[in-house]
Amino acid sequence: MKKEKASTAKEFKSFFNQIMRDRETRNLSVFNYDMALRYLKRFSDGKDIPMKSINQTWAVLFQQFLMTTSTFKNEKKLSTASARQYYYIVTSVIRVGIDLSYIQADALKGCKFAKTVKGSIEPLSLDQLQNLAKAECDSLVLKKAFLFSALTGMPWKEISSLRWKQVEKYNIGSISVHCEDSSRSVPLNQQAFKLLGETGAEGERVFELKWNSYLYINLNKWAIRAGILTNIKFETARITFAHMLHKQGVPIELISELMGHKNIKSTLRITQG
Repeated sequence: MKKEKASTAKEFKSFFNQIMRDRETRNLSVFNYDMALRYLKRFSDGKDIPMKSINQTWAVLFQQFLMTTSTFKNEKKLSTASARQYYYIVTSVIRVGIDLSYIQADALKGCKFAKTVKGSIEPLSLDQLQNLAKAECDSLVLKKAFLFSALTGMPWKEISSLRWKQVEKYNIGSISVHCEDSSRSVPLNQQAFKLLGETGAEGERVFELKWNSYLYINLNKWAIRAGILTNIKFETARITFAHMLHKQGVPIELISELMGHKNIKSTLRITQG
């Protein structure tokens, strides 16, 4: 592709489209490029992507978006193979932009498609958790819910559905979590108590959250601001809770009870894995 005037290469999706047209003139396939562009548009919510915004953080967030978004045909998750293919197509276009000096030279430094291992979730260290507490998050509710999970061990399903009527006493003490087949009390420390904020009506949810790919992106965007460059999930908070208690010498039986596990083997797998 010949070098364009700088004024014509300020927006990435337009530049991407130019690359596609160039491929067509050379009778090269553009089907997968067209699909990659559609996911780019979904990722940016239809907004422009300035060339100057393309950097390592952007590349990490786009990769995480592809790993969690659904296909255009149905609500099924995009396969890892397809996500990897679209990611490499987009990064190949970024490299053209780098060669033409439209995008900063180190924009893709160290950016490779992550290999995911099912069930492998690394806990956060105490320092990392403290850095998260200090860092700014685009969703304050998400930040509070994640930290609350890290302090209580409650999973996403329980936290996202938690209502004020389930708070046994709006005081430093405990929250009654009513599961489908059992009920248990989750003790609150001072930090977790503060994260609840002001009490609401009994039927209102404590944390107004609905999980989607953008929430996942916000979670990792927040992590990057805290200096955490590894991929994290909401489950990371719960795993962190168990590991911290284990390091403090808390009996595995008590950790298992606090986590709501029916089998202590699940707790051992988390704390010793």
